Amino acid sequence: MIHKTSNAESAAILRITVFSMWFYHLWHDPIQELASMPLVLFSPIGVLDLLPSDAWPLILSGPFLWTMKILLLIALLLLILGVRPFWRIAIPACIALTLYQGLTRSFGKINHGELAMLYSAYVLAISPCVDALSVMKPRKSSTNSRYAAALFAMATVLCLTYTFVGVRRFAVGGSEIFLDESILSYVAHRSAEPGPFNINFGLMVLEHPLMSKLLEVSFFVLTAFEALSMLALFNRRFRWSWVVMMLGFHVSTIITMQISFSANMILVVLLLTPATPYASTWIHTLFARRTQAGRDFT
Repeated sequence: MIHKTSNAESAAILRITVFSMWFYHLWHDPIQELASMPLVLFSPIGVLDLLPSDAWPLILSGPFLWTMKILLLIALLLLILGVRPFWRIAIPACIALTLYQGLTRSFGKINHGELAMLYSAYVLAISPCVDALSVMKPRKSSTNSRYAAALFAMATVLCLTYTFVGVRRFAVGGSEIFLDESILSYVAHRSAEPGPFNINFGLMVLEHPLMSKLLEVSFFVLTAFEALSMLALFNRRFRWSWVVMMLGFHVSTIITMQISFSANMILVVLLLTPATPYASTWIHTLFARRTQAGRDFT
């Protein structure tokens, strides 16, 4: 099984990575500007729809958004450092992240770029991920099976985010979506928009009939891989093919459509390649040597 050799350092690496990505994401996101948006444009989605409508003027006010951002940044920093009791900080932080992500998606634009990162945070909130690489005093580690279960759960939710997209595309779009040049229109639209990667590479691709046809074929192959993502958890050969396909896809979306899935790319590497086991083994060995050296010195 994937991650069967996980240890305390493995879970800690994911803890530091996931909450650091959230810290970076939130730090650079001016969510306080939502207070200037007309409330008539706001349409709560998902669990946010359960909140009373009278609460939204308060939640979408500048003071509330600033307070939420500052407190959440502090909580994320504590989680990165591995401060205990971990779950008492992590669970409220995950709820706040859900609110934060729901607010940004309730003004018309819904995307799934941060879903894997959000679900991974929830898994970490209830996992033994502060038994290593923490500023707190070390304590007795859990069994390796618990660390393996945590990483396997994160790998599962990561794959599910791709599976749902692929299955939905087949179910809603059918075969027509792969034959009506939809992907070409989308690439042209996204590539022409101003953005941080505004090199119009997508438009250059569309100027060549062979490249355009290859793009359409790749769109179908990608969707098939997305729908079959769960196989990556159990089949090593398919997993490597899937990793190459998804990383290649994410790189291509950056240069052709100016869409970045950087968090997903990092999670794919950490959860579906040997990167985390190698890093955790190296860290574990390093700390063990330092501990032994300290004992020999005394």
